[in-house]
Amino acid sequence: MSKKLFALCSIMATVLLSSCSSTNSELPKKETANAEESTVQESGINAEGRVIYDDEILKASYLGISDSFGYTTLVIELENKTDSEITVLPMNSSVDDTMVTFTSGMPATIQGGKRMKQGWLIGSQPQSNVEFSLSICDEHMHEIKKTDVLRIDMNE
Repeated sequence: MSKKLFALCSIMATVLLSSCSSTNSELPKKETANAEESTVQESGINAEGRVIYDDEILKASYLGISDSFGYTTLVIELENKTDSEITVLPMNSSVDDTMVTFTSGMPATIQGGKRMKQGWLIGSQPQSNVEFSLSICDEHMHEIKKTDVLRIDMNE
């Protein structure tokens, strides 16, 4: 009798656990999606972007400032308008007229004809402006162009 009861309890536990696990696996996905949407809305990131630079090689659009996990990040969309790979690096960077070193761990390397969203850590939440120039390098890391200083006013 106890073996039959044990087998029955085991089967019921297995059924209950399998139904709970499938229900729970769906919930975090919905919660995560909502959390991502709210983070984007709260951080002011705009999917359209504001074009801050555009020439025959590169188009750069400002998407916003993200403040996630204690890191303030300038989010830029970069579009390689050539057929060759390019690498884009921020130079001469300042936040609210104080020089800073933008960091992100990696330069933005973009294949020909493609786009990428790049986040550069900027240290602190800008109050009035962010300024930087972009160094555009070819696949051999030779600089092919350097932009003038690009200014993003936070009050616009």
